[in-house]
Amino acid sequence: MPQQRLPFVKWSQRRESSISVDFSDYSGQHLHSPDESETPKSRPCTASTTSSIKPRTSWIFSHMPDEEIETRYYNERTGKEEWRCKHCDRTYACSGGTAAPAKHLTDPPPDGHGLLRGAPRTTKVTTIRTILERARAVAEENPHKRRRLNDQPGDSINPDQLEVLYVRFIRAYSLPFRLVECPEFRALLAYINKDVDTWLPDTHETIRKWIMRQYEDQKEKVKQRIQSAKSRIHISCDLWTSPNSLAILGSAG
Repeated sequence: MPQQRLPFVKWSQRRESSISVDFSDYSGQHLHSPDESETPKSRPCTASTTSSIKPRTSWIFSHMPDEEIETRYYNERTGKEEWRCKHCDRTYACSGGTAAPAKHLTDPPPDGHGLLRGAPRTTKVTTIRTILERARAVAEENPHKRRRLNDQPGDSINPDQLEVLYVRFIRAYSLPFRLVECPEFRALLAYINKDVDTWLPDTHETIRKWIMRQYEDQKEKVKQRIQSAKSRIHISCDLWTSPNSLAILGSAG
């Protein structure tokens, strides 16, 4: 009976190959640390990576489109961080500080929004419509007798409201009283509405009377508000310099 040859060599080769495979798997699991197997994208953000960003504290950041003041906006062309106004499409580079955005928010229309410094996000901005509504309310509370400056009816213009708006215009930009005497300025107004010549004075003396009259009317309102206050009001003085370099002593409550 012939003897059967046993496959010792083949068995040893299979054993070696299986051992080598097992060893490679073992070495791959234990020689590499868990941190090395993670990619940078899979790592979560830590406090050390975000602590370099300085938190925002200025009130201007609450007047951006997003309610979260830490939201960052970047210029599409330059890639630099910028401040965006939620009330209009004006933008300012954050590298320039907070002075320019604050000035934009506090300046009167049309350049700004007429907000008080530190105003919260919910504060309503001063728009052209609100200015007209306030002027109409003030004019109705303080009507004055007037005479027409020409023989035209001038029905398209409310003279009391015109006075309030013109005084506000002069006050907002510290314009000269003699602007009303400028022919080019009056030609522009007449082109917009010819009835303006019926009610708008042509001398700076009358403009001065308008301003003082509006001042007295508003001063009486302030007195009434102070007298009707339910709590004590402390008033102090504040010395400041006007745009025409005059020292003015004002009162603050």
